[in-house]
Amino acid sequence: MTRWTSRSTRTDPEGPFDRGELSPRFGSAGHPNMRLIELVEQFDVELTEMLGLMRRQRGLSIILCLLRNHFQGRAVTTSAVISESDMSYGTAIRMLDHLENIGLLLKRPRTKSGRSYSLHPSEELLRRWSMFSRLLSDEIGNFHANAAAPTDDASHELPGEDAVVGPPTVLAEPLALSSAVRLLLHADPTSAGLDTLKKQLELILGTGIRTRALSIDPLRRQILENARLAQSRFDVVAVDLPWFGEMASQGILQPLDSYVTATGVDLTDFHKDAISSCTYDGRLFGIPIATTAEILVYRKDILAEHGIPPPVTTDDLLRAAASLHNPSAGRWGISWNAARGTPLGHSFMMILAAFGQPVFELPIGPDGPEASVREDWVARPMLLTDPALETAEFLRNLMDYSPPNILQMAWYDRAATFARGESVFAYSHSLLASLFELNDHCTAYRNVGHLPHPHGPGAAAISPLGGYALAIPTNIAPRRSDAAWRAILTLTSPEVSKLFALNGSLACSRRSVTHDPEVRALSPLIDAQNALDRDGLMRMWARPPVPGLSDTIAIIGEELHEMLRRKLPPKAVLERTQMRLENLYEGK
Repeated sequence: MTRWTSRSTRTDPEGPFDRGELSPRFGSAGHPNMRLIELVEQFDVELTEMLGLMRRQRGLSIILCLLRNHFQGRAVTTSAVISESDMSYGTAIRMLDHLENIGLLLKRPRTKSGRSYSLHPSEELLRRWSMFSRLLSDEIGNFHANAAAPTDDASHELPGEDAVVGPPTVLAEPLALSSAVRLLLHADPTSAGLDTLKKQLELILGTGIRTRALSIDPLRRQILENARLAQSRFDVVAVDLPWFGEMASQGILQPLDSYVTATGVDLTDFHKDAISSCTYDGRLFGIPIATTAEILVYRKDILAEHGIPPPVTTDDLLRAAASLHNPSAGRWGISWNAARGTPLGHSFMMILAAFGQPVFELPIGPDGPEASVREDWVARPMLLTDPALETAEFLRNLMDYSPPNILQMAWYDRAATFARGESVFAYSHSLLASLFELNDHCTAYRNVGHLPHPHGPGAAAISPLGGYALAIPTNIAPRRSDAAWRAILTLTSPEVSKLFALNGSLACSRRSVTHDPEVRALSPLIDAQNALDRDGLMRMWARPPVPGLSDTIAIIGEELHEMLRRKLPPKAVLERTQMRLENLYEGK
């Protein structure tokens, strides 16, 4: 039996993410919309008393009631709204009819007969509320502009010309499911944000939500095990972008092209390489929910104190890490993934790209290696090359400036080590950047610089793209398939993506959200990642979504671990790894 949980805790070196380690100011209870509603409500009361206005003649109390319950994830009935409105029954009914007629009120059926319904703010009302919120915020800011000096963070609160993404509205028709929608997710800040927002998202979807969140390797095993069942236990599964070649080629996932065409999803709002990662043999199998940039983070304050410029090349990084490595003071040069298997395999492939080469032979296009995969793709591993040898030697050199537990270190621990101030540099990604970008109690908070991977000789900078996309299992019960798509459509929408950002996930999948001024103000990482995207550095060919990639990553991580333990020299390890990979693909 599958054990369903609403949250996960960190139980292994790969994660999963523990929501409790996020700063509490990003919980839904502190959402700016709730504070704004309280402000407007109090303002309305004061205005009524001071100017003698008659609140019964206006609909603001009803509008605030609808908004408050929407943001708190509560469905309300007509009688409940009237009770909160401070209006007579007849006046309130007329006001509700008026709000519905002008498109600000949505009535959603609660029963098949349609005789019972709940009341919700419409998409138009939420749009207007978002505009009002921005206007009020700007006016208050202008009013107090001379009252306080600018802070160090002022440059991150850029008004810009980018549009503000509004809050999500409820689906006009609830998901047609006899039971809750069932989600299998990766344990990270996005799934933790979904847990925080569960009541509101259930209100939006019109049904319950049941989630199970796992770290990367257990998640893959669970998806594969689920595929062997006669009927899927999950309606929607989160798939690591490099897995799509493997899972699509095995028929594990449903193609989504017909759904995309029917609903008009704007795929251009997602990163191009993220959509390419979800594509196999010309068909789309997933919609991104979290898109990450693999970057090098560093302590700006420490580098400035020692007069060391941010590293551009791998040699720069080694020199800087050596200069700042100080074990006697509890500070190491750099933290990174060196745990055996998948974590170390990822490190090698990412850094190999910074030396200018993918792990497989790929066709070269105008923008570099092309990683879109077709069914007739032939695997040709390339580990007996100078860039591969230089990458292996670079990783072995990093060991001299790494924490003592480096051979057990994976995604969570490298980010947490950096957040605690125990390392000056870290190879990290935006999926776990909330540990130091949003936690104002950690040593690294607001002292972090963000760079693409330092490059090797003759190569170019790159920020390997990663993340997760939502997909529908092929063996889902047919009657649940349409509802699963509508759930994906909602959970990957700009409006919900922004909610995830406001609740601790900086791995936004939507470009419109990363350019939202309110999201950009959360962390300088957002603008740094936008710059990487603008400069074309966020690429997916470092981990192309080819069949067998997961086994490839694991094999590389197993073999190179022997090298890091000084059991074998780099060249001998690469020869063994090449042989294992050739045997792997000959058997496929």
